[in-house]
Amino acid sequence: MKLKIRFLVVFSFFVVSGLAAQDLQQTRKLADQFYAQGNFEQASMCYQRVAFFSRPEADPVILSRIAGCFYELGDFNRAMEYFDHAYFASNDFDQQAEFLFQKTATLLETGNYHFALVELLGHDFEPKSTLHFRKQLYLGSAYFGLEQYEKAGEYFEKSIPEDATDARRAIQQLYDNPKKFRKPYPKLALYMSAILPGSGQLYAGDLGGGLNSFLLTGTLVGSYFLLVNALHPVDAILTILPWFQRYYQGGFDQAEAIAINKREQNRNQIFQETLDIIDRYYQ
Repeated sequence: MKLKIRFLVVFSFFVVSGLAAQDLQQTRKLADQFYAQGNFEQASMCYQRVAFFSRPEADPVILSRIAGCFYELGDFNRAMEYFDHAYFASNDFDQQAEFLFQKTATLLETGNYHFALVELLGHDFEPKSTLHFRKQLYLGSAYFGLEQYEKAGEYFEKSIPEDATDARRAIQQLYDNPKKFRKPYPKLALYMSAILPGSGQLYAGDLGGGLNSFLLTGTLVGSYFLLVNALHPVDAILTILPWFQRYYQGGFDQAEAIAINKREQNRNQIFQETLDIIDRYYQ
């Protein structure tokens, strides 16, 4: 049904080439209704219809709405394409800046941090203006995504005016120790559990997993000594070794994975705290 609807809308572009302005207004109103209802697929098709019949004088607001629809639908490449169309269709500097930041936010969300930097560094704004501070915020976010945390902290600090000493000091404290972004160390967790099963998980903050690994491997070692009394030592080794190897290796692999996940959580928490500081200042 969706394909049939899309075909009918696209087909109508060509069979109604003499579309009246009143019809365009009605289509725009219908698109706005779809957008407000969260029906972004239908809204997108209606907005594209309006944009098509409005050429060559494309409305940048319509184009940005199309971009918003594609964004909500998860088609980020098309969203960024239409943010570009909206940018070049606009003659208003502030409006262009808004489209630039919307595209940059999409690049950041999709992990395209280098492309986000290219977009941002290619535009200058008046110092101490709202647009300037907003650019610093996005630059900080891009460098944070690239794991250049010291530089990220500098730009986050610059996203707040110099006279906001408390907010700037709070950001400085978040980024004053680069080691906090690398902890817990995944390789250290792996090596610790390789030497003493369970210790890597405990180091990474997983108390339950650490104790479980220690008890499992300890039980298997104890079982080996019990079997030695009933079986030949070789038979005892062959019986216990596959189980021991499974839980022993699984333990230090798990320790590394837990440390990686914990480190990511720590970084996300610092990033969120940064945004909270900036948000509180501008409220």
